[in-house]
Amino acid sequence: MNELIEIWNDYIFARQQLMDNQIIRTFNNPIEDFSEWLVANCLNGHLAINVNQRDYDVQTEDKYIQVKSIAKAPHNNNGYIVTQNDRENALATHYAFVFFDNYIPTAIYIVNVDYVRDFPRSQIKRVNLIEVCVEINLIAEISVNEQQQENGI
Repeated sequence: MNELIEIWNDYIFARQQLMDNQIIRTFNNPIEDFSEWLVANCLNGHLAINVNQRDYDVQTEDKYIQVKSIAKAPHNNNGYIVTQNDRENALATHYAFVFFDNYIPTAIYIVNVDYVRDFPRSQIKRVNLIEVCVEINLIAEISVNEQQQENGI
């Protein structure tokens, strides 16, 4: 049991370090906060000032981006469930979908907000995003600037 308590203490310390460095900003799911921070850094943007802002999480020079993290259990092929709020989002201009595999961020896909608003099914899956945009591949460390140029971002 002491070993498990040590692991938990390490987790608490890591979360506090992430919060102290403003990588996570809430006591909610750290994957969501980390995804927002990651998108802001990859696109040279900044996080929304208000952490309770509902319509966008990251602002760049010309975009308001709603960030969604998809961190499912292995072999879970479900995607992001599109909500009524997504379909009615009045402020966001783009959505960024950050995919994780075993807690490791692997790719970011950025789409125009109309893609989400008009999506004909209830879930957006990675395969759907691969069809319409170039991913920002985080594992292979592909240059984000090159990917942005190819994707027209």
